[in-house]
Amino acid sequence: MTRLAVGLAIAGVLRSQMAEFEKGMTLASKGDFEAAAAPLARACAAQIANACYFQGRNLYILARHEEAIEPLTKALREASPENRARTHRAIAMNYQALDRAADAERHYVDGLKAGSDANLLVDFGAFLFRQGRIDEARKQLEVAVRAGSPPRSRGELGRVLLQSGEFADAATHLEAEVAASPKAWSYRLLLGRAYMQLGRLKDGERELEAARQGLAGSSTSK
Repeated sequence: MTRLAVGLAIAGVLRSQMAEFEKGMTLASKGDFEAAAAPLARACAAQIANACYFQGRNLYILARHEEAIEPLTKALREASPENRARTHRAIAMNYQALDRAADAERHYVDGLKAGSDANLLVDFGAFLFRQGRIDEARKQLEVAVRAGSPPRSRGELGRVLLQSGEFADAATHLEAEVAASPKAWSYRLLLGRAYMQLGRLKDGERELEAARQGLAGSSTSK
């Protein structure tokens, strides 16, 4: 076989492997995560750039958390410096879903060391809150808010402040979150509770009813 023939054959294989990746990404973008799993797995095995990361994320969405460990670990080994933080975040969230708190925290911390990722700050703060480490959670979330208030940062900080009994400050942050995302029903629920604690009963009842209807609609649409 001539060099030209070999080169054409290799190019054909690469096109086929890239087509698998593109197929998987297209299916995932349409919400067909089950169908996306196989082509993304083939693309990951072929070492297509970023394929293992997206395969792992897809498996996470499917709640196939044990299966997600291998491609996400591989993605971390292959990650470029600018992608290391997001990959640590994905691994941390997957371990969190498996109730492996120590592994999750290790990757949250390593992710923060790897680079700036505002979403990672928010997720780490929420993780610390669920671990009962209120003061540490507050510090992380305050940093996230100062970094530009990425989505959920003010809502999660409001959650922490509500738990701490700082109802007025909790309401301020939750109001900002709800203004940005009116269909964030869990935050509207928290805002309603904050209003009730502040004696703003009419406002509280409005938010609690909106949250109740929104959450009911979300559950029936699944």
